[in-house]
Amino acid sequence: TLAYPSSAARTAVVLPVPLADGTRLLDALTRVDAFALSPHSGPDVVALGVAARVAASGEGRFEAAQTHASEMLGSLELVAHPDAPPIVPRVFCGFSFAVASVHPEHWRGFGDGLVVLPRWTYFSGLAGGRAALLCVLDRRLDHRGRMALVRAELESIIGVLTEPPAPDVRVGVASLRTEAPELHAARVTAALAEITSGRARKIVVSRHAEAIAEQSFEA
Repeated sequence: TLAYPSSAARTAVVLPVPLADGTRLLDALTRVDAFALSPHSGPDVVALGVAARVAASGEGRFEAAQTHASEMLGSLELVAHPDAPPIVPRVFCGFSFAVASVHPEHWRGFGDGLVVLPRWTYFSGLAGGRAALLCVLDRRLDHRGRMALVRAELESIIGVLTEPPAPDVRVGVASLRTEAPELHAARVTAALAEITSGRARKIVVSRHAEAIAEQSFEA
């Protein structure tokens, strides 16, 4: 049963769930933000939906994001099913390399920086080969329709985790367009300069590409 403890404004409920390929969750909910993380150590994480979102802008966006993330995690009251394995809630952060950059249309919603607390987070590869599902519930958004939506989403997530895996279908690429190598090389050079100066410890540099598949991924 999904419900709030009497005093909680935002509660993170942890449930034991079947172990499966976490990417299957991407088929559970449509038209929601999705996040995935496969670290060198620790569990794989796939997250769906947004419980809280805060923008971080300007030169101080890294420090602001860290503050927002700490506040989000600090506001959570963790309530775990007795059979659920222990987990640590996650927030996802992303940043633009340059402040106030002119972004392509598909990047504009991210701005200079973004901190997101997902509504659903699936943890796989936990101790003992177990898995857990975390759901963030916010009392400030509570009403019958909202809880009905959460229950429907939970049913859909459990459904994809328990159904037999679909056959592996390979979708070929009909055409691929990428940016000029010189543009990417310039971004890498700039990123290395930022790290050398001590203003950053790590920078992820992306390269824009457009791929047109031979068939729809939804097919």
